[in-house]
Amino acid sequence: MRRAWVRLVAVPVFGCALGLASWAAPRVRPAWLHHSDSVQELGAAPSTGPVLTLGLFGRSAVLAVCFLAWVPRRRTRCTALGGGTLYGGLPRGFLARGALSAGGRRFIRGCGSRWVRWW
Repeated sequence: MRRAWVRLVAVPVFGCALGLASWAAPRVRPAWLHHSDSVQELGAAPSTGPVLTLGLFGRSAVLAVCFLAWVPRRRTRCTALGGGTLYGGLPRGFLARGALSAGGRRFIRGCGSRWVRWW
């Protein structure tokens, strides 16, 4: 991932992924991406599920490699900022999901519209 040609190839790969995502967004149901319904419920052949799952995994792995090729090797000023964002954002997400699954949705709605958008 640290070779120069991988960094150069990452740019058009991200561009193609962005173009494909903007083309597919109005055409693909979100249930395909969230795996919330079975393939039969989505109205597709049973052999479509494993092929699509492997395809999505492959695409996400390629995009992860492209992203990691852009990450600098050395520590920069933004390194601490990124670490702080992760340490603050991940626990908030876990707490929010835990509260929502424990029935906190009514409590959150009672806090006002500003808090509902935040959660």
